Amino acid sequence: MNNPPTTIAIIGCGNIAGPYTQDIARHPHLRLKGVTDIDLARAQALADKAGCAVYPSVEAILADPDVSVVVNLTIFEAHYEITRRALEAGKHVYSEKPLALNVADAQALVALAAERGLRLGCSPFVHLGEAQQTAWKLIRDGRLAAVEDVHDLRARAYRQVRITFGAPVDAAEFSRLDGVTDLVADGETLRFRAHGDLDAIVKAAARHPVIDMELAEPRLEEIFVSYYAGGEPS
Repeated sequence: MNNPPTTIAIIGCGNIAGPYTQDIARHPHLRLKGVTDIDLARAQALADKAGCAVYPSVEAILADPDVSVVVNLTIFEAHYEITRRALEAGKHVYSEKPLALNVADAQALVALAAERGLRLGCSPFVHLGEAQQTAWKLIRDGRLAAVEDVHDLRARAYRQVRITFGAPVDAAEFSRLDGVTDLVADGETLRFRAHGDLDAIVKAAARHPVIDMELAEPRLEEIFVSYYAGGEPS
């Protein structure tokens, strides 16, 4: 005898919810029973496309004994609370990343799922992906450069700086400043990386007519790579 399909409900109907409903529909052993969202009109629009019901609230999903799995696609700040409530209601949970906004809350969810005998999963699940395999190899090789909060990593990261002046300037005036690296001069424009405090850079620029100035934070993957520049943790 074939087992009945596993019944799923989605909480959170933002952009990522559409692909989830499409993937669920490809698997006959899964059934999407319904969705809900803080914006019920958005939930209704998704339900119309997916051919499922709209729950009026999170509470309605958690109270439905037919729902086995809750998929948590809410905003980051709500991930912990929604997942905790679903686990306490006896539902298995799959959450979009991050599982929680801090390690303590994430560990509490793992412990709660274990205590209740429930399954708890979280994106990304692509363990064979290049980024995941690269990170795991660094750990295996004992080359873990740092364990940091993402916000702290960004706060200490360099900035990409571009300054366009009204006339050419001496690039050496900036290249000798503390924290300035990888400087390139292109006519009236200087491009460089700035590490740490920007005060000296701003004061140096103020001695010249400035047409435009742009500061850009590096992407998270660029920060990651910078820790391993030259093949060794930096």
